[in-house]
Amino acid sequence: MYFRLQSAYAIQPDPASPVIAVGRATRSFAHFGELGAGQLLPLTSKFAVNRAKARLLKDTTALNWLVATKADAHAGAWPGLFKPTIGSDPEIFLHEAGTLIPAFDVLPSKRETRDVFWDGFQAEMTTSSLKCLQQNVEDLQGKLQQLLETVRAKRPKAELLAQDAVKINPKGVSPEHLALGCDPSLNLYGVAGDLPPNPAKLPWRFAGGHIHFGSAWLANHPAKAEAAGKIVRDLDKVLAVWSVGAFGAFEREKIRRRYYGLAGEFRLPPHGLEYRTLGPGWMAHPGITQLTWEIARAIFQLSRCGLLDFWYGDDEMTQAVVNNYDVETARKMLRKNEKLFVWMVSAANETFQLAPCGAERVARRALQVGLEGVECAVPEPLDIEGNWQLVENKRLAKEYSTRGLPGGQISNDYKATRAIWRTWTELSQRMS
Repeated sequence: MYFRLQSAYAIQPDPASPVIAVGRATRSFAHFGELGAGQLLPLTSKFAVNRAKARLLKDTTALNWLVATKADAHAGAWPGLFKPTIGSDPEIFLHEAGTLIPAFDVLPSKRETRDVFWDGFQAEMTTSSLKCLQQNVEDLQGKLQQLLETVRAKRPKAELLAQDAVKINPKGVSPEHLALGCDPSLNLYGVAGDLPPNPAKLPWRFAGGHIHFGSAWLANHPAKAEAAGKIVRDLDKVLAVWSVGAFGAFEREKIRRRYYGLAGEFRLPPHGLEYRTLGPGWMAHPGITQLTWEIARAIFQLSRCGLLDFWYGDDEMTQAVVNNYDVETARKMLRKNEKLFVWMVSAANETFQLAPCGAERVARRALQVGLEGVECAVPEPLDIEGNWQLVENKRLAKEYSTRGLPGGQISNDYKATRAIWRTWTELSQRMS
């Protein structure tokens, strides 16, 4: 990889590369070819590499360029800058007047559909794997709407239950519906949840908010587990710690990570990486969903460059914060890392940089969510149906589709109506 620094040096810190080099940079960022192989000088000093990384952190322009959408144009020359696709398979519970509705009573199985299905007592959705996170948010909205319509066809008063753990009554439930997930997770730190051998002996069930990264670089990496472990470690210390401060409203029981979703939990599917630590709190609002995915993708990219090595907080502290839901320490860690967090979020998406309020405000409001909880951005974070405007969206789509367009197509007026409500930029501008 190659970056322009204020000191006019370029570095290649990727340990997987046979060349770690320093060279004179041109005025532009992305002209590695202009240097020529003969101009590259071997760099063996770890101090010099770390000094160059530190200088890079002070160069906002270079950091912006690194993770902005423009990196796609250089994917052929720098595979490390290629943005991963983001997908997810979030889970959510259902209830009626405070009584849990088992998802297997009202939804099809995963064998019948890959969109919305039961996974034991919880409902599960599979979103598309996309680079455009706004399209991904829109896809999730469609899946939530499909879920609600399917369930209410059988239980008209059913509602979405926004929490990560619920108590169940296993009596009379078939073994198929009591089964706990499918493939086992890996854990970076070699720990595992305290699951009983017999699922019927576990009186709890849990909802997760797993994030999938599609990356050809990672999928084809000769040391895939090691490369993924570095990314998982950085996701833990930044994203998971931020989520502890942000999503306490969803994690009221504080018990899920005794069994599932511990720090360092992941899988290695063929497409790249599945990060399994987060709960469903990021579904509070479409803007919060987008923000969470933006942070996750920025971490994936910056981790490869070693820029998050500067983050305050070691493995032991991170595990303690995440596994024990230690909100107070999580927020202390975020304050310690304020500058790096703000820089990272500011650069995560070029639309943040074009925000009328400025990229720094967008980023500082993201930090505020971690420091004060999602309630500071979304007054009713548990009202997923209302925050995603699931009923209103269906009405508007039907209204606009009747405005003279053939085949029930959706008009541009409708698309424009929906273009603002779901973004983190718009949500952050409304925060005090």
